[in-house]
Amino acid sequence: GQRSASIGFWVGVGSRDEAMGQHGSTHFLEHLLFKGTQRRTALEIASAFDEVGGESNAATAKESTCYYARVLDTDLPMAIDVIADMVTSAVLDPDELAVFMPEPAGPSLSEVEQLLCDVRESGKLVGVGFTGLAPVPAKVEKVERLAAALGY
Repeated sequence: GQRSASIGFWVGVGSRDEAMGQHGSTHFLEHLLFKGTQRRTALEIASAFDEVGGESNAATAKESTCYYARVLDTDLPMAIDVIADMVTSAVLDPDELAVFMPEPAGPSLSEVEQLLCDVRESGKLVGVGFTGLAPVPAKVEKVERLAAALGY
């Protein structure tokens, strides 16, 4: 039979971290990370999971934002690579930003970029979780090795 695996990256930034006048900015940033990275376009991110019958998504809560994927266990290295790339190397395109923020009342590009930089530089990646490979100690070791091999 086939086995599935799930991977999630929890970032310690949520709606409670938003300043007055920036309500919704963490959820907005969540969506922007699917728009592309230095290595991948939005289509390439989506296609990576579609091509293997997997899925990727994200969720923003009060205390954290989670980026996650579900794939067959044989596709876990790809899922780690893509999700880690999104979390660490997202590119914020001003033209894409304008599509999401047609009104000047939303957060500016510099505010969203600063939020992303804060996540990258402050060590706010609070956890990585996964399921479906083996007993828990073996899972932790395998995902850590995969992430290290991919440069994360």
